[in-house]
Order: sequence, then C-alpha cells, then structure tokens
Amino acid sequence: MRTFLTLIILSLFATLQAQPRGESVKERTTFGGNVGFSFGQTTVVNISPRIGYYVTDQFVPGIALTYQYYKRDNYTDTRYGGSAFARYFIMDELFVQAESEMLKTNVFTVARDGLTYIERKWINSTMVGGGYKSGPISISAMYIINHDPATSPYGKSPIVVQGGIMF
Repeated sequence: MRTFLTLIILSLFATLQAQPRGESVKERTTFGGNVGFSFGQTTVVNISPRIGYYVTDQFVPGIALTYQYYKRDNYTDTRYGGSAFARYFIMDELFVQAESEMLKTNVFTVARDGLTYIERKWINSTMVGGGYKSGPISISAMYIINHDPATSPYGKSPIVVQGGIMF
C-alpha cells in the first residue's frame, strides 16, 4: 500500500512540466531547500534553506544554510553551517551535483590519558552525486569524497540521501 501511494504521488509530480526560464534575475533565481527528520532511538531534524541562480537553463550554482538537531540517548548536538553547490541538468529531470559543506559540530577525541573529550569543530564535507527532479521536488544521493567516520556529521556512511524542493 505504501509503495502504491508513493507511485501515485510521484506520478502527480511527474505531470508538472518545467517552465522555461525568463531573462530577469528574479525569473532565473530559485529558492527552496531540504527538510529532513527521523525519530526513534536517534532523533535528527534538518532544515536547509537554499538559493540558486540559473546561469543557463542547465546550470544552477547556489548557496545554502544548514541547521541540524541531533539526539541519541542522553547526548544532543546542534550543528550549523552552510554550503556552496553547483547542479547541472544532463536531462530535464536528471542532474549531477557537487557541494562543499561546512558544519560546526561536536567531535570526540580520545586523549593519551584515555579520556574522551568533546570539541566544537568545523567539519568540511565535499560531496558529489546526482539526482532526479520532477516539478519542484527533487531527490539526490551524494557521496562524501573526504569522508572520515570519526568526525563526519553524517555518521559512518559516506552516502547522503536528500529530498528537497526548489521554486
């Protein structure tokens, strides 16, 4: 049943056609972002507003701000930062993307005395990948090139899956 509902929703969005971009700055500027959340043993809330500019009808560079709340058991972390991205549409709905993100987050360090210390550090995640866009809705999978499981705000996996909206 869940798969059936997902297919219906996706087919509705697939009927939305991309409108040609105008020539003015306002018509070529796009706003949107990503919102994500998960609840359970681990709680994560992500809010990432984005702005981009269609340099051509295929190429959209832009910037984003990011705020994440993370909670697991008695541990909580608030992460914030920003990113720069570049998205290129190889077809009307398919795109490739590169993104460099800087997030301020807690990093655990084990000292020589065996104690674990928490430091606030800026962590860079350089990501490449691609995705699918239908109407204003997009989904992408990105691979973190410089992934370090010990410090990554995304955990042990170098794969980041995002869903978003851009107008």
